[in-house]
This record gives sequence, C-alpha cells and structure tokens, in this order.
Amino acid sequence: MRDLACPFLSSLLVLSMSTSVGAQDQKKKAEQDWVVELKTVLVELRAVVTDKEGHLVDGLKKEDFELREKGRLQDISSFAAERVGPLSISQRVNVANVAPGEPPPPAAQPARSLLLFVDTVHMAAENLLRVKQGLRKFIDEQITDQDAAMVVTSSGMEGIPARFTRERNLLRHYVDRIAVWGSVTNSYFTPALAADVRRESQYAIDLAIKVLQSEEGLNPDLLSPAMLKQMALGRAGEVLAQNNFRRNSILGTFGAAVELMSRAPGQRLMFLFSDGFSLLDARGVVETQDLRQAISRAVRSGTVVFSINSKGLQAPLEIDASRRGPSFRAFDPSLQGRLASYASASEKDAQDGMNAIAKDTGGDAFFRTNDVNWALKKSFEGNNIYYALAYYPSTDGQGYRDIELRVKGHPEYSVRTQKGYLASDLVKTAKAAARSPQQKLFDAISRPLPETAINVSASAHYLEVESDKAQVSIKLLIEGSRLTYHDAGDRSTLTLDVAGAIYDRSGKLVTTFIENIKGGVPINQLSEVKASGFNYTKRMELKPGYYQVRVGALEPETENIGTSAAWVDVPDLAKGKPQLSSVLLAAAGDAQQPATGLQQLDAIKAYKTGSTLVYYLMLYNAPSSTASDLTIRSEITLNDKIIYESEPQPVASRVVGQDNKGIEIGGQLNLDLEPGFYALRVEIKDKANREFRRSVEFLVQR
Repeated sequence: MRDLACPFLSSLLVLSMSTSVGAQDQKKKAEQDWVVELKTVLVELRAVVTDKEGHLVDGLKKEDFELREKGRLQDISSFAAERVGPLSISQRVNVANVAPGEPPPPAAQPARSLLLFVDTVHMAAENLLRVKQGLRKFIDEQITDQDAAMVVTSSGMEGIPARFTRERNLLRHYVDRIAVWGSVTNSYFTPALAADVRRESQYAIDLAIKVLQSEEGLNPDLLSPAMLKQMALGRAGEVLAQNNFRRNSILGTFGAAVELMSRAPGQRLMFLFSDGFSLLDARGVVETQDLRQAISRAVRSGTVVFSINSKGLQAPLEIDASRRGPSFRAFDPSLQGRLASYASASEKDAQDGMNAIAKDTGGDAFFRTNDVNWALKKSFEGNNIYYALAYYPSTDGQGYRDIELRVKGHPEYSVRTQKGYLASDLVKTAKAAARSPQQKLFDAISRPLPETAINVSASAHYLEVESDKAQVSIKLLIEGSRLTYHDAGDRSTLTLDVAGAIYDRSGKLVTTFIENIKGGVPINQLSEVKASGFNYTKRMELKPGYYQVRVGALEPETENIGTSAAWVDVPDLAKGKPQLSSVLLAAAGDAQQPATGLQQLDAIKAYKTGSTLVYYLMLYNAPSSTASDLTIRSEITLNDKIIYESEPQPVASRVVGQDNKGIEIGGQLNLDLEPGFYALRVEIKDKANREFRRSVEFLVQR
C-alpha cells in the first residue's frame, strides 16, 4: 500500500506545484498587461488658475506647472492654453515670464461642449420652474455660435435625444419638455431620521412615531409599542429604499452622460441642477463607492461639472410652508430641536454629493441662490481661460489616485482642476463577452441615454379603433444620411434591424420586439431619402397603464446603432369614463383618415409658416352617440405661454367619423406663426365641467 501511495502523493504534489506556478504566471501576465495598457493611456486635465483676488490668470506655460499623482512628480506630455469668450470676470493677469506689453501667444478658439443635466428625479415642481426660466435666459443670452449644447434629465422620460446642437430654438424646445418625475415629498421623516430608526435608536423611533402621528393621523393609543416600532421601521425602510433608487438613477444617467462628453470636442462643461440626493443606502449607511466611480468617470472624460442647487434660498424650518402635513410649530416644543437637527443633517447629506461631484472634477457648487442664470454666468465666465494638460500615469497600484497641480513660485494662485480618479477606469480589466449584434442593440436600448451613431427619434401614440386590437402606434424616424446603401440595378438597397422594449411605470419589462427590414430606394430618389429619412411604424397591444417605449435601429453591416424613447398613457376604457386618444396631426391635403388608415406620424410634425394644421383624435365613452353634451376648445402655446385660444364649440360640429370604439373628431388651424416649436392642446369639457385634455408638439419652419 505504501508503494502505491507514494506515486499518487507525488503526482498530487506535482499537480499542486504546476497549478500554483500557472496561477502565478497568469497573475504576472495580468500585471504586465496592466502596465502595457497603462503606458498607452493619457490622463487629461482641465485647469483654471486664479490669483488671490479671484482674477483669471493668463499667459502661463508648460514649465510654470508642477503636477503630482499620489505625491509623485509627473512629466506633462502635452500642454495648451485655451481661451473661450471674453474675460468678463477680470482683467488679464500677466505673470513674470511674459514681458510687459507682449501679447499672450495666440490660442485656438475651440468650441465648448455644454451638457445641461437636470435631475428631475429629485426636483420639486416649483424648483424646476425656476431652473427652466434660468436655462431659457442662459440659452438666449450666453450660449454663443461656438457652443454646442445637450439637454439631459435623470429620468429620461421626456424623450429628449442625447445629441449636441447649436440650434437655440431646439434647445428651448428641449427645456420646455422637461417635466418632474413623480412627486418629491418634503416630509419631516427625513433620510437622516430613517437611518437612525433603522439602527433601532429608541430616541429616533419615538420621534418617528410622533412624525407619523402628525403627518398621517396615526393614533398611538390604538396600537401596542411593538406595533408602533414596526410601523416606524417600515416607513424608515421605505424612505431609504426610495432614496437609494433615486440616487442610483441620477448616478447611472450621470455616468452615461460623461461617457458622451468624453467624445465631445473642445472644452467640456456640465451644469448639474438638482435639489440634492442622499448618500444613505437602503441600510441607512453612507455609501460613497458609486459616487466615487461616477466622479472618476467624469474626471477621465475631461468633464468639468458645476453643481447648482435648484432649491434656491430656503425659509427657516420654523416657517417653511412647503413641508408636508402640519407646520413645524405644531410639534411639541420639546421635539422641535430634534426635528430641526435631523432636517439639517439630511440637507447637508443631500448637498454633499453635489459638492463632491463639482469640486473633484475641477468645477464649483452653488447653493442658496434663486438666480440660476447668475450661477450659470459665473461658471461660464470662470472658464473663459483654461489650461489643457495631459500626462502618462504611473503603473504602480490600481486604487484611487489623487492629483495635485500647482503653479511654481506662486503660492497665492489657486488652481481648480480634477482631484483624482480610480486607476481601474483607465483600462478594461476584463474583455467584454462576445455578443451578437442583436444583443448589442438591446443592450443599447436599455441604457439611460440614447445611442446616436444613427439618429433615431421616436413617438408613441394611443389610438384604439374597431378594426384593430392594438392600442399603441410606435413610430421611428430614422435618419437616412448615416446609413449604408448598395446599388442593385436602378435601386439602392439597405438592411436594418429595428427593435423595441416596453417598460411599465415601475420599470418592469412588459414585452419586446425585433424585426429585420430589407428595403430599396430608386436611385434617382436616394438624395431625397437621405435628407428626409425613413419612417417605421408598429402597432402594439398593451393593457391600460403608463409605459416607456424604448426603441432602436441597428445596421448589421456596420453595427452602428441609434436609440430613442417615448412615453404613452393607455387609459382603461372598461371603467366607462370619457377618454381621448392621442392627437394625430396632418397637413391640408394629407391622407386624413387616422381612424381607419393609421397613417405614419412624424416624431414631431413640421409645417411651413402660413400652412394649415389638421388634427384628429378619438373620443371614447361619450355620454351620447352624438356627443351633443360636450364642448371642444383648442389652444397653441409657445414656451408655456398661450398665443392662441379658440372659443368653446359643440363637439357635435367637429365629428368626422364614428365606429363602435368611439367618435372621431377633427379640426384645422391656420399657422400664421413665426418659426419655432409649439404645442397644440385640445380640451373637451362635459356638462359637469370635467375636462379631458391631450396635447401634441409641432414645428413651424419658413
């Protein structure tokens, strides 16, 4: 037995040694790959230098700067002094190495890439109104022809395409479309209080019960102490879970936004508007890892972020009328100090993330100001002169790397630049698994922001008719100029995959679809098709509810992808209440049978000034077959202002058709309007003065 065992044990030993050596070799190779990749990656910085009075410092050279990473001196591989716009904040400061009267070396005039990020997930309606007013003024007065801007929201529910544009009218239109996401409560049951309740602090639990008693009418005399504690713990869990979800939402979209910015030209500035977001996770513990990763991605993209708190000037807690339920003074005086302490802690928590994002990317944060435009202007002007530096990082370590940049011989100068990054963001630590083009398309559809290799716009319309079981029309407008065509005789052919995913309001996937489309265009019409694009329409059968429709197009030959999103509300007709379909637009002379023809609809219908707009919609569950008890009124708005309003008229006078589902109503308006983006709202009212409204956007061009 001994003779048999020895060879067996020897083989195990050899196997163990070879496995160990193999693991060491793999580890060594991974470290070598890390070093090789790192040596080919540049870290880019954007630095703004000011003197002790806050004036911008111009005329600095590469040799004036000292750059350190993790305390180690770094060689600056590339350097450029950039100037964008006038020096509105101060006179230029000439440093010692620039001779008096000698003009600074000529700097290029790069375009600025501006991202206007509005955190609708955390923003109250009244604060959004202030932000939109400031953004309109910023677009009209400060954005120049050298600037390209993009509007992004943390909810993404407005369907705004993630593309840079220099068209001010388009930017105003996108700003007008921004809407709040759900409701933002202002309860005394703050995240800070919820965190202490989760830690089962009796002090916090007692206060939480008082808050529930005051805000929700809880009667503690009818419940046992154990039950009251469970109710406090349950509410604390809800508060923290909601905050965790909202934080993940903004940071996920923020990460996608800075990825877009990494490919943008020129100076990259992001303006983040938010009421603030909590760093407390679902356990009530401060979680900064996801925030640090978001900041690191922004630093690596070369994006400088300016955070602007949208709450503005806030009233003291004692007189704050915006809070839910009873006033602060309604609480027992012995509780007011504790409530104020938790409210203050939550406010600081909400500001910490905004402050870190701004300061660590080389930007600044603005709190307690109602003048959004002033904060934007100060941020804008404070970056008129900046220095672009780049260096190859060291290959030691894979953790966080802090960056320190200073001007030699000028300790009185302040340098505002990126503070550091995670080394893991420099290289791909693992190769992405092989995926089919169709899988890549669905991956792109699921991302927070659209892909734009192919420009795609989407719309979703609710329309039920007797001849069709479906309720929703999904429309894609696919730009034709970025597609690949092949000549086949007298035609040019192309191939596209079109896919979609439908989510309910809670974010649950409802259904998907994908279709392969092979089409041809007469060669003599190709230039026209490239300019106008392609329309794709699909009807979907959906249950009553509110849905987000995410769609995309993939060109298999190039694997270029474009995605977009839209929202649609499908009412429940079984409840018997009057309801309206979406408003369908046409022009005089177009096919005018939306109830039977289900015409293709542009994402935004365009009209010429002086032309006629024709609209149709269906009325369901009307009180009578002739709708004789109803009136209809239409209005046109521009930038939320009513510029046209019709007199109420009997709905019976607008009936153009009918089936067993409902009554088809139509009307037309002469568009003697200046170019711009407008909204048409149609309102139907019954005898009880109940109003039923639908609206649709359209564009007027010369």
